[in-house]
Amino acid sequence: MNSFLGKVSKVSFLFGWLLWAILLCPETKAQEKRAVQNAGWLQQLPTNFKAFTEAQNPDKVYLHTDRAFYVAGDTIWYKAYLMDAYSWKPGGAEEVINVSILNAAQKEIVKQKVLARAGYAVAQLILPDSLPSGNYTLVAYTNWMRNAGGKSFFRKAITILNTYGSPDEAGGLKAQVPENNPVDLQFFPEGGGLVSGVTSIVGFSAKNAAGFGVPVEGKIMDGTGKVVTAFKAYHAGIGNFVFKPEAHKTYYAVINGLGSDSKRFDLPVPQEKGLVLHIDNASDNVTVRVTGTPDKANAKQVLLIQSRGAVYFSDEVLLNSNAEAELKMLKTGFPDGIAHAALFNAEGVAEAERLFFINNRQQLNLKLTTNKQTYGRRELVTVNLEATDNTGKPVRSEFSIAVTDMGQNASLSSNPNLPAYLLLSSELKAFVEDAGYYFKNSSTATSMALDNLLLTQRWHRFTWAQINGAETYKPVFKRENGLHLKGEALNKEGQPLQKAVIYLLDLKSGKTDLVSTNEEGLFLVTLSEKASEPQYLYQVWQQGIFQKQAQLKFLSDSDALSEISQGFFAATTDTLVSTRLLLQTRIAKQFASADKKPETVVSDHAAWMNIPADRNYQLSKYNNFHDVEEAVREIIPSVKIRNYNGDTETRIFNVAAKKYFPYQPLYFIDGKPTYNNDLVLRMSADQVQEINVYLSSNSLKQFGFLGNQGVIAIRTKKGNFNLPESENQNIVSINGVVQALEFNIPKLAPRSTVLPDFRPVLYWNPRVTTDANGRAVFTFPTSDAATRFRIEAQGISADGLPGAGTAEFSTMPAQ
Repeated sequence: MNSFLGKVSKVSFLFGWLLWAILLCPETKAQEKRAVQNAGWLQQLPTNFKAFTEAQNPDKVYLHTDRAFYVAGDTIWYKAYLMDAYSWKPGGAEEVINVSILNAAQKEIVKQKVLARAGYAVAQLILPDSLPSGNYTLVAYTNWMRNAGGKSFFRKAITILNTYGSPDEAGGLKAQVPENNPVDLQFFPEGGGLVSGVTSIVGFSAKNAAGFGVPVEGKIMDGTGKVVTAFKAYHAGIGNFVFKPEAHKTYYAVINGLGSDSKRFDLPVPQEKGLVLHIDNASDNVTVRVTGTPDKANAKQVLLIQSRGAVYFSDEVLLNSNAEAELKMLKTGFPDGIAHAALFNAEGVAEAERLFFINNRQQLNLKLTTNKQTYGRRELVTVNLEATDNTGKPVRSEFSIAVTDMGQNASLSSNPNLPAYLLLSSELKAFVEDAGYYFKNSSTATSMALDNLLLTQRWHRFTWAQINGAETYKPVFKRENGLHLKGEALNKEGQPLQKAVIYLLDLKSGKTDLVSTNEEGLFLVTLSEKASEPQYLYQVWQQGIFQKQAQLKFLSDSDALSEISQGFFAATTDTLVSTRLLLQTRIAKQFASADKKPETVVSDHAAWMNIPADRNYQLSKYNNFHDVEEAVREIIPSVKIRNYNGDTETRIFNVAAKKYFPYQPLYFIDGKPTYNNDLVLRMSADQVQEINVYLSSNSLKQFGFLGNQGVIAIRTKKGNFNLPESENQNIVSINGVVQALEFNIPKLAPRSTVLPDFRPVLYWNPRVTTDANGRAVFTFPTSDAATRFRIEAQGISADGLPGAGTAEFSTMPAQ
């Protein structure tokens, strides 16, 4: 083994992310050769890779939702899992996760932010009741994940039904596929290309216009029209065939059943010289076979195999006089997931590459058992959850549980569970149809289908120039360990206010903050982790001048969603399920509202309402005044009112400076802030109970920065004054971190005493924790529906073992 290979074999944390990035950045062979003319390139490669990979440190996000089929106005209950992309261990530091819903045109229609702690976040998303029926995409990502592009974002297909139309309209969720639906047939030779005179396995994928597999079969023919071999799709339009291409010949495929004038699909043109990389992992070993053209006899190659960010094999491969070589290695030496083999020549050019799958069953086993198989309506169900690792040892961890009515929830098979997502979907750029199929069992047929899938996912060429040319990786997007919102301060003409000072007052908590703008008028606000939808009153000052008409505009990062692949498709549902939902949804909502727990209401009475005033004036002690202006002029000597250039101005006497403040004070009416002099001064005095004036340093410091010009607080007799909508010009609302609500589980009650119950989700609990014996018990009542129900549990252990389990039970019809 040479020095380069010795160094490579010692690297324990390399190559993962960057090899994937390389797959997505093809360049010409000439460019590759120019990039490796540096004699020290191979020796420097491991160091460059290690530095790059450690700096990249990618994340993965997964959302477990209560279901995938909703009605407009429903609530999506979900748990977010934030994990290291390589080890799959849940994250430690707090980090913000962005959650969005995109419509079929990839337009963002709903967005929220959740704060993950120790790798978990629990929240809910309320769907607008105005959403039209259709297929949507649920997307989740961190700001750090934007460095890897939209391909790394979590995506889940959901269907939303609007039940306010007729059954025919609401149930019309049909696949939008042209009547003359074309088939796209693509070929993927194993190793990267066909080589003349070398037998090759060729993967193929047949999809319709909607992106779903088509079960095709047909013939491979040479340029003379002679049939060479036949092919037939195995699963989801994917399969393979074996043949040996001849030199100076071309090949094409025709699909049976399309007639003699059917479209021809060309195969790649065979190369005159080259190598074929074949991998067989059907047994306990991984067998690697390299076969080349005669010019490759006795040639030396370098074989690298990496998985999940680490190199697990690196060694020379010496071809014999027949240009052949074979190596074997144990599967147990690799982690579960997709492994990536690359074969390089002495110049460092990648001549062949192949993806294959390792499944050592390194997962959690989740066993769900109910105390009965069949229940009556509104009967209590008891479920036992048992979690063990792949060796049978109990696992103490936290799991998310959903129990759904199978009759009301269409099965969107394109959505993988947590293990399938980590092992497969999140590792591939292309959309994976029915990802859960590849993990339903360990049969030979399922393993063959998975190998065929990976055979069709690798067809881009490598380039190593980026690695050699980049000394360090410099991420553009930083981690958000708290909620930081970028905004822009504008003057009344819409121009940026540069180097301005912004005072913010949280109208719910009473807390104040101060931020400043840069040369572009941009600023950054850090929100409290408990600020779900904060409202701020703001003042903008520039060079000591109060900018009364300044506006704050918060900027969106929705441009990140433009990177989402257009090739991601939601499944469709049938009219039967849609009609059933149409008839049952309103009843279910009535039941939920009748039994709903009272929500916690945040009081509008902020802390400053209880601050003792420097001057207090009870208007009941005085003769009747016409309005507040008259009252102020007559009984409050520390407040001066004057008319200046047609405007009414109010100033409070500054006790500390022994002169009036230069700008108008901040007003509060029943705790609601405003800067509108006319609104306050024209209020009828009959409405007002008291006027409080704050003018000393001790009292004004309670209001933070916004008390810098004094404060006048008015309390009305009714205490519920509402500012007109037009008075909210200095108030800005922000979408903060979503706070988790509790899923409502109705109390067990006789059917005759409450409304009918046809809830689509009987139970949602994102925090079911197993004990030291790996066990947990939970209960819930059934509904009035006579149908089958599905229990689904998902989760991950502290050391990165994912798991999922399901169980079903039935309810009997009414007697």
